[in-house]
Amino acid sequence: ALSGRYSYWAALHVVKDDVYNLNTLTTSKSNYDAALNWFLSDEFNVFVRAFRGGQGITDDATKLAPYENIGLSSDSYLKLDGLELGVKGYLGGVMMRNSKFNPYLTATGGMSTWALTESGRGSDVLVLEQEKLEGTSPAFSFGIGTEYQLGKRFALEFEWAWRYILTGDDTKWPDSDYTWSNTHAWALSAGLMWGFL
Repeated sequence: ALSGRYSYWAALHVVKDDVYNLNTLTTSKSNYDAALNWFLSDEFNVFVRAFRGGQGITDDATKLAPYENIGLSSDSYLKLDGLELGVKGYLGGVMMRNSKFNPYLTATGGMSTWALTESGRGSDVLVLEQEKLEGTSPAFSFGIGTEYQLGKRFALEFEWAWRYILTGDDTKWPDSDYTWSNTHAWALSAGLMWGFL
């Protein structure tokens, strides 16, 4: 099956002692993904998914002030694109045999190409401590969702997942509490799946 989804990545921050670093200045953004799904059985699905993601940056002048010297502003953008391999375990056969809803648990692992840019996707990459804020890093997600059957070939899909991307690098930016660390988001997704076999 093929699937395409709209995904809203709600910014999720881990803040210690009210100290904000670059990763805790992100804001929620709309994103997209598409996947090729292989159903090994009615209860188990393996998929490959490409996602085009990202997050904005806060307009709070007080929080932005420590990073004005590197060019960070409310126009800046954290690009988070990637490719992932995932699984879904469907529970509908056990929990809801006679329903069009088919709830599932899901997990993914993959790689994300990321960059913190000056003024939107595709603009210049910002530099912190003489290192560009860009890279390719492992990415993971864990979530719950459900499909809703529209017919033999089509289903709606709704999902809520925690996304975690290992953007931090203790060699390039060792003081992660004050500079640059890993990135979290809640991903709320809705889309359509088309079974072509």
